[in-house]
Amino acid sequence: VPLMIELFTDMAALEKLAIDVSWKVLASAIVFIIGKIFIKYMDKVLTRIFDKTEWDEALEKFLQSLANGVAWIVVLLVILSIWNVDIGPMIASLGIAGFVLGFALKDTLGNLAAGAMMLIYKPFTVGHFVEVNGIKGTVRAIGISACTIDTPDNKRVIIPNAGVWGNPIINYSANSTRRIDVNVGISYSDDIGKAVEVAQKLLKEDKLVLDDPEPLVAVDSLGDSSVNLTLRFWVKREDYLSQKFAITRAIKEAFDKAGISIPFPQRDIHIISPEPVQTKPQKRKKETVPSQEEKLSQKTYDDE
Repeated sequence: VPLMIELFTDMAALEKLAIDVSWKVLASAIVFIIGKIFIKYMDKVLTRIFDKTEWDEALEKFLQSLANGVAWIVVLLVILSIWNVDIGPMIASLGIAGFVLGFALKDTLGNLAAGAMMLIYKPFTVGHFVEVNGIKGTVRAIGISACTIDTPDNKRVIIPNAGVWGNPIINYSANSTRRIDVNVGISYSDDIGKAVEVAQKLLKEDKLVLDDPEPLVAVDSLGDSSVNLTLRFWVKREDYLSQKFAITRAIKEAFDKAGISIPFPQRDIHIISPEPVQTKPQKRKKETVPSQEEKLSQKTYDDE
């Protein structure tokens, strides 16, 4: 009888355990399904939000992946709590592990954070000509951790985003127009008014030079060998480099045609010679002719 009672007790406990496990499995399955449905719905909501913004596609994908990861972690923690797993120490362990991992990957995380800020605020976009961290070039790609820039001499440079966002950024393509300054010198003997008139006519007749703001020709400085003029005018962004070269050549040809000289640097050298030193002429020693006896004596000595 005691054996039968013990057997029935064990069977009741086993039945209770099976029911408990079944309910936990069912609850876990329900939480998993609900979590999956919620994550899909969250993806759709985020997609709709991103469609209304002008954020970069890479940033949108990164934020969606981050949101999905956080949501799945929450689902996992809920399932573990259903199975009576103490998640307190686990969360604490995850916090410590996150701190250690964050300290070890601080540079990488810094690049990620900088990349997110760049993708949100967009200081430049792909195709812009920029200068970042002392490097000039055309932006070819903007990633979540690094930017790719092609220099004018066709070198490809990969710059970590922390080095971009943490430094001044010069964007030469941000505005539709740019200003060009061309400096040229004329001789002091030339007519300044005539030179200014020739330069103004040149800029007015060039179709690629914008009328607004109005081109300016002015005396910039008085140099050692020339009167220096500045031609200041505005062009469209895409015409900047070609017009800088074209106007520099055109002003030289226009000045040559008008008889206005462009002097090269020169320097006058005055040589002061010291007075010659007066020296007394030296007296020439009188040559003596040996006598006949001295010659005979010398010959006898040589024969011996």
